[in-house]
Amino acid sequence: MSPSPSDELGRPMDISPGTGLDADKNRLNGVVPIHKGGPEDASEDKRVNASAFIDMIDVMFHSSVPIVISWGLSMGLIFGGCCSNVFALEAIVKDEPESGLLITFTQFVVTFLLTWPRHFSSTQRPWYLKTPAVPLLRWAPNILLFFSVNMLNNFAFGYNISVPVHIILRSGGSVTTILVGWIWGKHFSNMQVVSVGMLTVGIIIAALADAQSKVFSHF
Repeated sequence: MSPSPSDELGRPMDISPGTGLDADKNRLNGVVPIHKGGPEDASEDKRVNASAFIDMIDVMFHSSVPIVISWGLSMGLIFGGCCSNVFALEAIVKDEPESGLLITFTQFVVTFLLTWPRHFSSTQRPWYLKTPAVPLLRWAPNILLFFSVNMLNNFAFGYNISVPVHIILRSGGSVTTILVGWIWGKHFSNMQVVSVGMLTVGIIIAALADAQSKVFSHF
C-alpha cells in the first residue's frame, strides 16, 4: 500500500475526486469533475426536467392556438361560404332556371351597398363619390367583361346545366389565360402547359359525362 501524499509540512492531503491533487490536475487540464449526487439530487433533476417540459408545452400551446383558430376560421369561411353558396344557387336554379338575372342583379346591388360607404363623399356632386385613384374609364373594360361573363353564365342555366358542371366549366379559364398571355408574348413552362391541358381534358370528360347522364335519364 503506497503512502498517502503529504504537503511540505508533512500533513496528509485529500485526493478524493473533486479535491486535492485531482482537483488541481483537473483544473489545469480543463476537466470538470462529475459528482455523483444522492437521491435528493436525482429528484431535484427530475423536478427541473418536468418544469422545463411543462414550460415547453405551455409555449407550444399558446403559439399554436392562434394558428389553429385562424386556419379553422379560414377553412370554415371557404368551405362554409362557398358550399352554402353553391347549394343555394343549385336549389334556386332547379326551381327557377331563369332566375339567374335576378341573382346577378342582387349580387351587384349588395356589392354596391357594402362598398358605397367607403367611397361616399358629401362634397363630390352629383354622384357623391370620392375621386378614385384610378380613373373610372380604366375600370370600364373590366366592368363590362365582368358583367358580360355573369350574364352569359346566367343564360347557360337555361340549357339545364347542373351547377357542379357549370362550376367545372367556369374553371376552364386557364386555357384563355395561356392563349392571351401567349399572344402578348408571355412564355409558359412545359409544366404549366401540361397542367392546363390535363385540366382541360378533365373538364371535357366531366361535361360529356353529364350530357350522357341526361340523355340516358330521358329513356
